[in-house]
Amino acid sequence: MGVFEDYARYYDVYYREKDYATEVAFVLELARRHGLEPRSVLDMGCGTGRHMEEFLRAGLRADGFDLSPVMLERARQRLKDYDCQLSVGNLTSFSNGRTYDLAVSMFAVMGYLTDNDSLRAGFATARRHLRPGGLLIFDGWFGPAVLAQRPTTRRHEYTDDQGRHIQRLAFPTLDVVRERVTVRYEIGVDGQPVAEETHHMRFFFVQLTQELLAQAGLTLERVCPFLDADGVVSENTWNVTFVARAAAGNTGRSRGPEGVVP
Repeated sequence: MGVFEDYARYYDVYYREKDYATEVAFVLELARRHGLEPRSVLDMGCGTGRHMEEFLRAGLRADGFDLSPVMLERARQRLKDYDCQLSVGNLTSFSNGRTYDLAVSMFAVMGYLTDNDSLRAGFATARRHLRPGGLLIFDGWFGPAVLAQRPTTRRHEYTDDQGRHIQRLAFPTLDVVRERVTVRYEIGVDGQPVAEETHHMRFFFVQLTQELLAQAGLTLERVCPFLDADGVVSENTWNVTFVARAAAGNTGRSRGPEGVVP
């Protein structure tokens, strides 16, 4: 069984209404605000390739990798008419020998790196593939909001292209010591259970994220609410976006990010 194989099988059904074009436009606007007009992008944890498709449509050279062969197969079908590279790879160790203007990790993918060593390694993967001055842009769950609001059980229902009724139940458990949420998913099709999977997701705090980025040679420049480049994060902001710049050398220190109340 591959990584999250059952979850991946229905992934595009779950997120059929997700506005990938708006999300990519937001990322490109953030890059421009930080003085970068990217011509190339590496999608770290590209999933089924829907963000990559929007980057390619915007004229960027785009490559991607993911740990799930099931998701990558869907990405290959979606992007078969584009000149791009898709690879099986881990956030903590991937290397393809190329460098890019921009690296992205969308839809809270970095949150799967639940211990600090793994997250630092994920940031190092981004740095390894960025030219000096390039940007890493990624999003995740904001720790103060998770602790203030607390995750709750959720039920979602969908209909796929074959008319089947897909049900997804999410049962989260908050671990305040390990600073992560464990989510148990139960997936059913036409009233029959078909899969159960457990995902572990970390939530992010600004100062720790800043330090781990710096150790990987990246300088944190901005923290803002997801899809709101002008906003200020607070305990009401569940999803946040981080912008970090690749240092000229192997290490870097941040002067303090924009978008955070001092």
